[in-house]
Amino acid sequence: MLLRSVTGHNWRLFRFQSGALASSNPYNVVANSAYQYKASFDADGDGDKDVLLYQSVLHKWQLEKTQNGTVVDRSTLSQIYSSTDYDFQSVVDVDADGDEDILLRNSVNGKWRLFTLNNGVVTGNSDFGLWASSDYSFVTKGDFDGDLDYDILVRSTATGKYRLFTVEAGVVSGSSGLPQLYSSADYTVQVASDFDGDGDEDILVRNTSTGAWKLFTVQNSAVTGSTSFNLFASLDWSFASEGDSDGDGDADILLRNSLGAWRLFTVQGGAVTANSAVTGIYTSTDWQVQR
Repeated sequence: MLLRSVTGHNWRLFRFQSGALASSNPYNVVANSAYQYKASFDADGDGDKDVLLYQSVLHKWQLEKTQNGTVVDRSTLSQIYSSTDYDFQSVVDVDADGDEDILLRNSVNGKWRLFTLNNGVVTGNSDFGLWASSDYSFVTKGDFDGDLDYDILVRSTATGKYRLFTVEAGVVSGSSGLPQLYSSADYTVQVASDFDGDGDEDILVRNTSTGAWKLFTVQNSAVTGSTSFNLFASLDWSFASEGDSDGDGDADILLRNSLGAWRLFTVQGGAVTANSAVTGIYTSTDWQVQR
């Protein structure tokens, strides 16, 4: 997990193993406020998360390539549009090559643009066939059909309804509504991840009024069920991150409270099995998760 200081802009990497914090170390990404964090992603297919930054003064994109928890190279991605009309949306492996790609959207006409990467180099860009209507906004990405290509979930700001766009070989191959997901504005998606180990990512939502959590399981791009998810309902606790911290194939959840304390919830088979305080991660709220 990657944290950054709000005031000093420096970075620190925290590693988990067997469901516990194993180590931490400084992370030598550029410590300059003009460099805005956009994503951690595997840009070169080596299995290590790299970091995508946006230089807000020069309007340039920078890739910090990582190996074994250390930045080993940095480069400017000059092929990615610098126009302020284009907003970053997500990093997505839409072509199942192991290198994650970069998705932007034009804020004027609503059109989407995909920049494909291979070995940390931009190899192309093309229109991406998501709806251009400004009524639909990006929500999350995930492999919802188990084909190793990331799919895209969007939501209507007018109705609250969701639309899933399936992707294959870098191209949108279809779309369908997900009426089972609550359209009420009180419910917001927190993350998509594989919480039941079936290879299809599931969708975790939270009621922003009551703090209650709900897990919607997904298989082959369809919602197969929903269940309450036993995380703290107190609105003092917020979603911080997710990942398989114990190596069992199910994603676990890390929450943080308003005072900076951390709590890890382990998950197995789509249900929370235990939770514990995590010590060793900075509790000062000057340090914020970058994800």
